[in-house]
Amino acid sequence: MKHALLAKLFILFLVFYCLPFISFAQTDFRPGYVITSTNDTLTGFINYQGFIANTHECIFKATLNDKSTTFSPAQITAYRFNADKFYVSSSYLNFKSPSPIFLEYLLKGRVNLFQYRDARGDHFVVSKDTLLLELDNTEKRVEVDGTQYIKNQQLYKGQLRALMGDKLALFPEIDKTDFDVASLMKIVKKYNAQSQETVSVQFEEKKHPYKFSFGIHSSYGKPNLYLNDYTYQSNHYGIGKANFNANYSFTVGVLLDIHLLEMNDKLHFLVEPAYSKMRFGSDVTKKSGTYNRYHNTINIDISALRLPFSLKYSFNSLAWSTQPFLRGGVAHYKFLKNSAADSYLVEEQTSKASGQYTDFAFSKYQNAVFFSVGTDIVGKKHKLTTEIIFEGGDGIYKVKYKPFLKLSRTSNLIFQLAYVL
Repeated sequence: MKHALLAKLFILFLVFYCLPFISFAQTDFRPGYVITSTNDTLTGFINYQGFIANTHECIFKATLNDKSTTFSPAQITAYRFNADKFYVSSSYLNFKSPSPIFLEYLLKGRVNLFQYRDARGDHFVVSKDTLLLELDNTEKRVEVDGTQYIKNQQLYKGQLRALMGDKLALFPEIDKTDFDVASLMKIVKKYNAQSQETVSVQFEEKKHPYKFSFGIHSSYGKPNLYLNDYTYQSNHYGIGKANFNANYSFTVGVLLDIHLLEMNDKLHFLVEPAYSKMRFGSDVTKKSGTYNRYHNTINIDISALRLPFSLKYSFNSLAWSTQPFLRGGVAHYKFLKNSAADSYLVEEQTSKASGQYTDFAFSKYQNAVFFSVGTDIVGKKHKLTTEIIFEGGDGIYKVKYKPFLKLSRTSNLIFQLAYVL
C-alpha cells in the first residue's frame, strides 16, 4: 500500500512540475550586442546556447523582461557577447555554405580565422585581403598496389603555406600544425605578429569549455534479486532459490551536470550521489506429497550510498521544445546498513516446526552498470528531467570472487525525476 502511494506521489510531482515548463526553451541570456544589416548596433542580452545552436540563430532581448527576438544569419551582420564570443554572418563574409550560418570570429589581423561546427565536426575558415577559403582536412580514398586505403592528406597545410607564402620561416611550423583551435590560432598569431599589420585581436578573452549546473533528483524502482543455490544459504527443506517479488527501491540525492560545450554541445557528464533504500521480499512454498508443506520467507533491507557517473547525449533541436536523450554509466553502491529476516514453517502430517535463520552474508558494496532514455523539459532558468533507467548489478552477497550474472545479481527498472537549477 505504501509503495503504491509513493508511486502516485511521483506521478503527481511530475504533472505539477511539467506544466509551467512545456512552452519555454532553455535560456542563458548574457550581455551583448547585435550589428544589424544597416550597421546599427543593438545592445541588450543574447541567449548563450551550445556551439552548434549559436551557429544557426541569435536570440536577442533589449532587456531581460522583454520578449525575445530571433535573428537568422540572413537578417543581421554579426552579434557578440561582451568581451566574449563574436559571430559573423556568412552572408556578410560572402562565405558560400548550403544555408546561411554564423561563423565564430576567433582572430582578426592580416590573416583572419573563423570557426563553425556542424554534425560532421569542426570547420575552420581563413581570410586574407579578398581571399576567403575553408581549410580542407577531409579524408581521401587512395589505391596503392591494388589495395584501397583511407588517408587524410591534410590539405589545409598546403592552403596555409599558400596563404602565408611571404613568411617562409613559418613553413616548418605549418607542417606541424594540427587541425584544432589551439594549433591554428597559434600559427595565425605568429604570422600576424611578423606582418606589417596589427598583432592578432582575439575576440574571446576566456574560454568556456564547460557549463556547470546543479540540481536534485529522486527515483522509485522495482528491483529484482537473484541468489543461486550456493549463495542462498537458507536452503532448508528443499527450498533452493528465493523468488523475490515484494521488492522496491527509492533514492534521493543531488546532481552535478557538466555540459561539455567545446567538446560537443550535446554531451553532458553527470555525477549524482544519493541515499538509496532497497527492499527484497520472498515468499516460497513447496509441497511434498499430500500432507507435507514447507514455507520459507526472507525479507532483506538495505540502505546505501549510491554514486553514479554517466555520459548523456542530448538530441536537442532548435525546432523542439523538449530534448530527448540517451544516458549510460556505472554506479557504485556502498552499503551503510543491512538486515535479513529469514523464517521457515514446516507442516508435516503429524507435526509442525518453525524457526528463523540469520546466516545471510552481506557484501559491503555493489557495482552496477545502467542505461537510460529520457527527456529534458527546459524552462527559462531551470530544467526538469524524466527518465527510465535499466540497471544491472553484481549482487549483494559476500563472496571472494563475484562473477557477474552467475552467483548473485540484481536488476532494476527505475523511474527518475530531476530538477536542475
